[in-house]
Amino acid sequence: MPQFWAPIGPRAPHIAGSAGSAVKPLVTYFAFDTVDHNILLWRLETSFGIGGTVLEWLKSFLTGRTQAVAFRGVTSGYCPLLCGVPQGSVLGPLLFVLYTADVAALAGRHAVCVHAYADDTQLYVSCPSADGQTSAAKLLHCVDEIRQWMSANRLKLNVDKTQFMWLGPSHQLEAVSRVQPVVNGVSASL
Repeated sequence: MPQFWAPIGPRAPHIAGSAGSAVKPLVTYFAFDTVDHNILLWRLETSFGIGGTVLEWLKSFLTGRTQAVAFRGVTSGYCPLLCGVPQGSVLGPLLFVLYTADVAALAGRHAVCVHAYADDTQLYVSCPSADGQTSAAKLLHCVDEIRQWMSANRLKLNVDKTQFMWLGPSHQLEAVSRVQPVVNGVSASL
């Protein structure tokens, strides 16, 4: 299960103060393994202006890789990898963040804040307890749009490991309407 985080910095007094906060961690299935090379290279060129020799270096870093499975002393034949970024590399998490940069833009359109590192993403909103129902609905609508974007970009939201959490002082949390979050027809845990 993903770990929840406490906001630190300029937003912390607002989030930890009189307002409650809803936090929604997003978990993807095999995120690094499903990055589409063609989409990534296109996005690097069109969204981030990477071209020429640097784009060719990145293309050679991603393509021409193979993998095999070894089990009980027997190794399968090697198969080409048509998607995915190398895990354990310095570039892997960075390329994944660039691949998923649109998630922050989607969240911004819903006035939802994002905290992300590689494939670990949390969405959150801060609100007075009286606005809990409205803020939860806004957050869930944002999550659904991100789920659709992920599907269109060959990623999958792992609803079973996605959690919804309210943060705030106990007297404020008691006043928040409890909302059973549903993502893609599946109830997320509270």
